[in-house]
Amino acid sequence: MTDICLFLIAHGADVTASCQNLETPSKEVWHTPLYTALWSPTPKYEIIEILLSTPQSIAKPRNPKLSRSARYEPGQGPDTKWNGVVLEQLLKIHAAALPLFLDHYAVEVNRINGEKVYRFVEVFEICDHLEQIVNPTGTLTPSLSSKKTIKNSAVTHPVVRNAIHLKWELFGSTTHRKQLSLYVLMVTFFYLSNLLLPKIEVVTNENGKREESTHKWIEFDSVVDYFVGVTKVCCWGLAVYHLLYVEFFKEWRSNPKQYWRSVWNFLDVFTYVLMLGTIPFEVVNGHDTQRECMLSLLSILLCVNLMQALLVSSYFSVLIFTFARMFKVVARFLFQYLLLLLGFSGGLFLLYHGAGPYTDFFSAMRIVFLTTFGELNYGDNYSFDDRLRARNYLAFLLLTAYVLVVIVVAMNLLIALMTSEYEKVRAQAKELSLLELAGALHRYEQWIGYSVVRKLYTTPKGQELINDCVLHVSGSAQQRRNFNRRGLTSSMSTSFSDSMAVPTGRFDVLGTQRSKIDAMHFSLLSKTNASVDGAEMATITEAITTQVMKHVHEEVEALRMQVTTELQDVRELLETAHNGSAQAQKDVASKLSDVLKLLVAKDEKSPRSRQ
Repeated sequence: MTDICLFLIAHGADVTASCQNLETPSKEVWHTPLYTALWSPTPKYEIIEILLSTPQSIAKPRNPKLSRSARYEPGQGPDTKWNGVVLEQLLKIHAAALPLFLDHYAVEVNRINGEKVYRFVEVFEICDHLEQIVNPTGTLTPSLSSKKTIKNSAVTHPVVRNAIHLKWELFGSTTHRKQLSLYVLMVTFFYLSNLLLPKIEVVTNENGKREESTHKWIEFDSVVDYFVGVTKVCCWGLAVYHLLYVEFFKEWRSNPKQYWRSVWNFLDVFTYVLMLGTIPFEVVNGHDTQRECMLSLLSILLCVNLMQALLVSSYFSVLIFTFARMFKVVARFLFQYLLLLLGFSGGLFLLYHGAGPYTDFFSAMRIVFLTTFGELNYGDNYSFDDRLRARNYLAFLLLTAYVLVVIVVAMNLLIALMTSEYEKVRAQAKELSLLELAGALHRYEQWIGYSVVRKLYTTPKGQELINDCVLHVSGSAQQRRNFNRRGLTSSMSTSFSDSMAVPTGRFDVLGTQRSKIDAMHFSLLSKTNASVDGAEMATITEAITTQVMKHVHEEVEALRMQVTTELQDVRELLETAHNGSAQAQKDVASKLSDVLKLLVAKDEKSPRSRQ
């Protein structure tokens, strides 16, 4: 069946031809071959992929009696129109073929230094259906680092990347900076309100017991107390805003089932609740220890949660995902290490049984654990009493076995596992960062409102971003086009203008070099607008200079070779004319006249003569 399909397409079969739907449960009255394959009771995945790989195959069906199908050559014809019906059915039947569907909306027009240049079509529809494309299973969460999500995602496709970056420029970056600024402000207030307080004082009461006393800012004895009070109130107010408005009103209310599947949401809620839980201990006396312990945990949690804002960065997301993946590796390793730690700790405790530093089992475990990281102290921990010579010898053997088994073998195994996991995350870095960015945009779109986001596309900024992605041109324009690289996405979209045909002559070498020089020239302009560093700018400038000098050298060399050839002919003619007839002399004069005209023509075409 697959061979028949390939044979028909190879011999010009019309993939847009429509026939009446009589058997399939589709709501469409007319079917194209792709519709028939998608709604078949037993769909053939190979045929679906072959049809999707054929241009114009996703065209909507029509009544053949009312409209005839127009035939175009590959790469010609009008741009592909959006077909949401095919997308919806494709995600149900064969989601792995989604990149083939998206290929119809990204037209490759050129390549610069091995990087493809695209012209995107139906940009608004792609942005409007971005969640459906990136999240076909409906499980889009703020943490998208699962291997299953990456495997089933088309997030790295140029069409999807373009839509993600467009939405980020349109409303995502503004919303992200606003939330990040408020969170950083809360963290700033937290540290200002706690780092300015005096140190803890240890005093002795009437009974001779030591008690801790901490300065209470709530007494308002100085200007510092007022400042601490204001900063604490601001910090608590921002915590209430993040807990009630952001986490519950915006995040949880939009998707209650998916909200608690993210570890970041657990950390956020616990952090804000813990911060608000310190309020009673700030007012009531006698609970300074509890308050300081809570504040110490808050200091760690606030900085850990700040990493969530860095997930949208392609650079920091790799480090953060690697850090998160290491927990899984360490968790599997810790079970084996815990067995070894318990075994050696119990062995040393039973060996000395309370003597020396081994007063209890916990002390023995602490000594063995610190030995793992080089805190040996052999004289104090393993040979502290010469009278226990036999026990010391056995302790030395146990220590040697522990070093070989745990430090040499187990720790190096852990390093190898972590290195392997890092390579896996590094290979998925682009997918992970784009998935996190898509998840953040999905949440921001829910915050702002779907109707409000749709109106943003009609604003001047939205229209400008869409126009930067695509400018529709006729499919028959096959001449060389000028293009500009956009800074919006790495898979560049372009706008076109027809260029004048360059006449070719016998000694014209411009055609082979000008496209390279023009490509690098426009690349340099775009990179200048994107504010690249000086090293990259110097590299690009040097490359352009090399291409230009190569072009000039080839043109001069061609002219030199032509003049040399002509002069050799003149020399032979002169020798012949010296001993020849009048006709030969006449030929020499004619040849010299041709050479003179050639030199004059070349001089007029040179840039210096024009100046």
